Amino acid sequence: MPVFRSGRKVKRERSILRNMRGKRKFIKRRSWGSEGVLIEDTEFVLGVPLQKQVANRCKTGNPVVVEWGCGRGHSIADLARNNPRAKLYGFSKESYREWNKLLNKDPKNAKKQNTNLKFIHAEADDFFRYFKDNSIDIMFSKLGLCHLANFSQYLREVVPKLKVGGIIITDTPTLASGYHNLIGFSKSKTKKRKQPFFELDKKGFYAVEVEAYTLPTYTVEYAHNGTVLIRRTK
Repeated sequence: MPVFRSGRKVKRERSILRNMRGKRKFIKRRSWGSEGVLIEDTEFVLGVPLQKQVANRCKTGNPVVVEWGCGRGHSIADLARNNPRAKLYGFSKESYREWNKLLNKDPKNAKKQNTNLKFIHAEADDFFRYFKDNSIDIMFSKLGLCHLANFSQYLREVVPKLKVGGIIITDTPTLASGYHNLIGFSKSKTKKRKQPFFELDKKGFYAVEVEAYTLPTYTVEYAHNGTVLIRRTK
């Protein structure tokens, strides 16, 4: 499947579909209106300071950051511009000509090329071909992963792609009870996690309640605001 980087241009906007026999084909992408979501909007919905987390990891290395279901790519492009040491990937089942402006210098806006950013136009199952085990520091998704029919099983298969200490943060289509493939029969512990985007006053923050699960190689936090955070521990 195509990988778009600085210097390569998207000529056609296309979606990937499979027919009844499982054969892959490209079709002209339907227009669903504006999907240009900025990183601040993504942070607000997911309740995690992605910009701060990426910046902190850049202090000690070259983190790999993936947005699954990146749409027009503005969120991942924002992170790329502000964190030149990071390697960033936008993963999408649909391609957008708007990626050209994000990857290549835009003469009108005089923006520099995002040489540390790539877009991968591929299906959900193809994701595992592009990333090795122990390779991803942060993976996030807003209105992307939650549309998968095998949501919890898919997340479990992504965990080995994370580095130890790496995280996945996504919105969710189901309650914690629907995560059997991810949490098994482990029991939860209720705790509270600070949400930095709902500041009440200078002394404290709004704390969202989460159900925390501990598995042999990772932890899962299901937040009652509709998000899931997975952290690889071993």
